[in-house]
Amino acid sequence: MKIDKIKYLKPSLENWELEKKKIKLDDVIFQKTIAKKPEGVKEYLIVASSGDLDRDNDKIKSDGFDIKNLKKNPTFLFNHSWWGTTLPIGAILEVGAYKEKYLLMKVYFDPDDEFAQKVKRKYDKKIMNQFSIGFSADDYIYNEEHQGYDIKSFELLEVSAVVLPANPNTGIIETSKSFKGAMDEDLFKSYQDRIAKDITEKKEDIQEEAIEIDKVKEIETEESPLRIISNKDLNSMVDNFNKILSDKFEILNKKFTEIIDTENKINKSLKKILSIESDIQTRLSIVEDDITSLNSKNMIFHTNKPKTIKIIDEPKIDKKLQSEFNNIFDKEKN
Repeated sequence: MKIDKIKYLKPSLENWELEKKKIKLDDVIFQKTIAKKPEGVKEYLIVASSGDLDRDNDKIKSDGFDIKNLKKNPTFLFNHSWWGTTLPIGAILEVGAYKEKYLLMKVYFDPDDEFAQKVKRKYDKKIMNQFSIGFSADDYIYNEEHQGYDIKSFELLEVSAVVLPANPNTGIIETSKSFKGAMDEDLFKSYQDRIAKDITEKKEDIQEEAIEIDKVKEIETEESPLRIISNKDLNSMVDNFNKILSDKFEILNKKFTEIIDTENKINKSLKKILSIESDIQTRLSIVEDDITSLNSKNMIFHTNKPKTIKIIDEPKIDKKLQSEFNNIFDKEKN
């Protein structure tokens, strides 16, 4: 490892405090291990790794972890002591990632292990401040630009309290305890001072409001009494008005939902009618096709119609000629 060629920035305590504030824990989904923290033991929320370039010129995508096996054996080691030269000093309770930037863990130090408590005191006194992960890379590529590996996914094996980590951008975010007095003295005192200040400010606000209420008087006129409305009453009126608006909006929303349901039912009925109409059209088309087929095969039967006979009027004959003709006919006959 050529340290002279590595360029990284170890954050100062002030910069680290600013970085911690950027982490929104509400956006982190933690996965639990089988480890159970003993009652009353301090829990540490730590940044175990970050997506920054480390001292080995590698970058680890913090949300690419796999803890399927770690859940069954969530060891918290000292200086990656995999071979048992030093027994585990605690356990990992939960693991999560803030975007691709930070790999977060909740850990605790074994309260019954003397060496673990010695290491814990080093962190509480800020003598030791950083951590390191042990992992097996699954998906990675070599990056020519920073002459190291970009590790996209990995199996997380353990986390260690270390004197000098490969990634300097790690550390403790916060600590918590299941009973009163969990914080260190300085932090607890700062909370006490802030709470005392808040209480004092609230008392002053209440006193000022009481003075304003005392100034409220009934003003009567000949027509009707008038009353000066205090801020408290005004806020109450606003709250009642907002409640009325909310109720009205809920009713309107319900009506709108009913209208939408009715419209959907009408649309379904129209679709059914259109489907029936389409079916009728199809059947008519089939009948017309059958008729056309029969016509082409000369199979249409016609009814017999009576023949029409045209009667031609007899020709008109001259009566005189007729009489002469008859006379001649009678003579010949005699």
